[in-house]
Amino acid sequence: AIFFFIAFFSQFIRPDFSNPAHTFIYLAIVLQLMSMTYLTGLICVGQFFSKYFEIHPRYAAALWICAGLLFIGFAIRLVIA
Repeated sequence: AIFFFIAFFSQFIRPDFSNPAHTFIYLAIVLQLMSMTYLTGLICVGQFFSKYFEIHPRYAAALWICAGLLFIGFAIRLVIA
């Protein structure tokens, strides 16, 4: 991931600016804000589903069974193919 950011974001830094470090710092701040927003959303959604499945354990059990069946299906597919 670090190599991707180095390769991708370096294209947006213009070396002909008087101080290209300002552009780099701006891009780093934008990246951090986007990352914090995304991770905060994941945490909130995760807490919601955690509380939901504590209240409804049958739904949680059904999801565990579905996940197990998917893994069994993948294993059968690997054996057959």
